[in-house]
Amino acid sequence: MARKPTRLKKLRLMELSLVHAGANQHSSIGIYKAAEPEPAPMDISKMAEVLKDATPEVLAIVKSQIDSQNKWLEEFRKQNDERNTTMTNTDPNAAWHAAVAAYAEKHDLPLDRAGVELVKNRPDIVAAAHAEGEKVHRQRQIDERRRIYGE
Repeated sequence: MARKPTRLKKLRLMELSLVHAGANQHSSIGIYKAAEPEPAPMDISKMAEVLKDATPEVLAIVKSQIDSQNKWLEEFRKQNDERNTTMTNTDPNAAWHAAVAAYAEKHDLPLDRAGVELVKNRPDIVAAAHAEGEKVHRQRQIDERRRIYGE
């Protein structure tokens, strides 16, 4: 005999995350969200079969669409590569991390303890590290502006 489901009352939800596939496949889902699946690109063999008897005009249209899509994808990849190189790969707190690592090495401390002691005992090093971080941040903004606007 099946167990009667437990009803939750006076439950306060702080967050409700809706996902395509849940982690627990054996649970029953009471709240769900469904969306139209993203259209999958046509397989090459299917495309070849469909276009087998196509006229040259249709083939030219399909080729131009594929070319424009490839051009768009290439531009998208190029923009993302440039953005990732300038923003993600550069640690904005590199000066602070270097200062903490140097202090930890010099005083034989773990990194977290070195950071706390550095803030307490050496505000001059902390200020210099933050000034260096600000300088790098400003230069990154200037470089990004020049790249976008060509100044």
